[in-house]
Amino acid sequence: MTKVGEGLKSVVPEPAEYYTTVFVDGKIWLFGLTYKDQKTHNWGHRVAFHGGHVVAFDVNSGTWEGPYEIPELSDEENQGELFFVRNNALHLLLYKEFLRFEPKALYTWDTASKSWQGKTFSMSGSAIADGCECNPAGVKLVDDEPSADTVTFFVNHGKTHLYEIDLNSGHVSKRCDLNKEEIINGAPVLGCKKDDKVYFFFAVHGCVYRWESGRLQALPLGGNGNPEPVQIQGEPPNFGFTGSRFTHLRPNGEWGHATGAQQVGMCDSRFVGDVHNVKFGEPAVWEKSATTLEEAHKNIAYDYSTDTLYTISDEAVEKHSF
Repeated sequence: MTKVGEGLKSVVPEPAEYYTTVFVDGKIWLFGLTYKDQKTHNWGHRVAFHGGHVVAFDVNSGTWEGPYEIPELSDEENQGELFFVRNNALHLLLYKEFLRFEPKALYTWDTASKSWQGKTFSMSGSAIADGCECNPAGVKLVDDEPSADTVTFFVNHGKTHLYEIDLNSGHVSKRCDLNKEEIINGAPVLGCKKDDKVYFFFAVHGCVYRWESGRLQALPLGGNGNPEPVQIQGEPPNFGFTGSRFTHLRPNGEWGHATGAQQVGMCDSRFVGDVHNVKFGEPAVWEKSATTLEEAHKNIAYDYSTDTLYTISDEAVEKHSF
């Protein structure tokens, strides 16, 4: 672990309680999340599209810039958001998430003007999926190489669907419906795209979610939605609930997992700062890294080009190698 800069409080004396953190073109961007009420559904959540501030840390110069205030993108009530980075650009998908999943708008972050710019957007009729009335859609990004010109994600909304966005055209489509016979009462929570397959772990819903770290599945792209069990050995992370809080695909083809929560008793949990990698093969293998993160490292970013993990706390920006 090496300190590379001062912490978040050096640029924002009173940081937001939660941030979405991404690495784009040599900079770590932190978008403060603000609370958006969902009165119709007796619910609410913290999102970036509701407006707030953003700051950026340059990993080469070790300096901060900002904060910059960003306006609200939408005041509609029933919406969720998905951040993803492809080809050195940050994108944001807005979608309707109660009653049905429906893509609504696509944006790209302009690093020069520090603003969201609308992107050409279209979708096929099958991209709208009816879902549960009482719960929001669970949208889970599938990790991929940052040079990919598509983005893939799961939508868990009663049934489970696999979606894809073509970033060249801005077209959103549903690839397939997932056959859940292999994961009864489960839903994909972590996924990565590799060798024309989407590999994923799922969690089973009971009193709480229970992550099945020893049950890796492979979903062939272009198939009929039938996942195939993949044998996996080794020591998995001791995480519960929905598994690893941060995941990323590495240049060597491994799938990185960092930090999580372990259930304590019926209603409590504790932070676990372990870092693990999945090595794909026959069988796949869990391998624990010597790197350990602290609970203060709640904001994590990853630079694919240098295979470096960054953590941003109130007091310091630090980098970690594997």
